Amino acid sequence: MIPRRIVAVREQSEGVGVIDLDCGHSRHVRDRPPQESFPWIRDEDERRARIGTTIECGSCDALVRPKQMKRYRKGPSWNATTIPAGLFKRHELAVGVWGELTIVSGRIRLRYFAPLERELELGVGTVGTLAPEIPHELELLGDVLLRLDFYR
Repeated sequence: MIPRRIVAVREQSEGVGVIDLDCGHSRHVRDRPPQESFPWIRDEDERRARIGTTIECGSCDALVRPKQMKRYRKGPSWNATTIPAGLFKRHELAVGVWGELTIVSGRIRLRYFAPLERELELGVGTVGTLAPEIPHELELLGDVLLRLDFYR
């Protein structure tokens, strides 16, 4: 699971809270021992004290871009000779910024490093999701045409 910083916490109903994370996702937590134990969700001061701490985000682990994110930059199409060299080296997106890598032709390998530790092979018509602050790099598997769009 991917640890994310808590930016807001609110009690939705008795013992049920909604946590807003810096990645753009929200997470529900429930205080219902023994299945889940989040007793701090019932106390306003305790909820406020959690802001800035971290909690795991399953949606980031599943590489799901938050629905409310809007594209703010549509990237150009790049081929094997025009793609920026920096994309082949380990790098990451800023807090709150998501990327979508669309493969128009060819194939690439997309490697994610800790805390995700995953490798995907993407081909025509597939989209590789890039989550904020998750180190990754690309590897071309032959000739390729791709586009990278950014969301926040």
